[in-house]
Amino acid sequence: MQYLRIRREEFENLLTPVELHSDTVCLWAVAPPYVVVNDTIISQAGKKSRLTFPLSDPNLFLSFARLGSQGEPSESSILRWVNARGLLRGQDRLRESDFSGVAADGAMLDLEPQERIKQDPMTTSDFRREVRCANQILRLYRDVRGRDYEAVAEWLLGPLTPRDPAESTIVERFLERWHGSAVYAGVRWMLDQGMTTRRDEGEWLIGDAESVLIGAVAYSVRDVRLTLTRLRMPGDEGQDPLLARRTMRCPDLLSAIYFQFYLMFTDNKPMHLCENPVCRMPFPVTRKGRRFCGATCRSNARHYR
Repeated sequence: MQYLRIRREEFENLLTPVELHSDTVCLWAVAPPYVVVNDTIISQAGKKSRLTFPLSDPNLFLSFARLGSQGEPSESSILRWVNARGLLRGQDRLRESDFSGVAADGAMLDLEPQERIKQDPMTTSDFRREVRCANQILRLYRDVRGRDYEAVAEWLLGPLTPRDPAESTIVERFLERWHGSAVYAGVRWMLDQGMTTRRDEGEWLIGDAESVLIGAVAYSVRDVRLTLTRLRMPGDEGQDPLLARRTMRCPDLLSAIYFQFYLMFTDNKPMHLCENPVCRMPFPVTRKGRRFCGATCRSNARHYR
């Protein structure tokens, strides 16, 4: 499997080094080996686990979205990813529950990783749905950002895959709602009658595609909590007066995945489509003329030619 590569410096200034390694922003546990039992991903590690700072990995979101580049990920690729980064849902007992983690004398309780981070088992179908959602958001971002009007027209006017509501992603739900609008009916009729071209329709509908994208991204980070604090942190020296600083909280790994994309999305990083015909995944543009998402795709494309 080829992986979408992104350099760590592409996320500079989105989060400070302190935020990247702060357990108040996001701390998660990895407890391999994970296995699939009755279509459910569970850990067999018992009490053995290690703590990680997910947002310190600049490839967190892209590696997750990349699982869906060739359709639904296989069970083996799911387990590879989970064994490296952990399950998607759960709870940090120290931060997310009524249990405050503070003893009567004010001292922080010394919780072991397996005591602090409780990961929820997850079905492979739910995991695949989240992968499909991340992949859809990434591709839609690339098409909108690159003003690929024919691709935009396909997003808004192409056929929808029938799904049970519980299996639909937020992108699919937004598109289904748009397909029920009067605008869709009118535009679809004009296209079917040959009164306009697919590219023209995409150009006219770029604003609607942007709305779908913004709505999907906003929904995906709905669990992330942003607030302010007056507490000083390392690096604040010399900033006087410090009225306030931002604080944020990702309650689980899934929220951290989408929050990382949110930071890249709001920073308006341009995207390019990998020119390896087997890959064709979007990647952030870091220099002019870059054609492939990484060295592997560049090499494979040369052999493909």
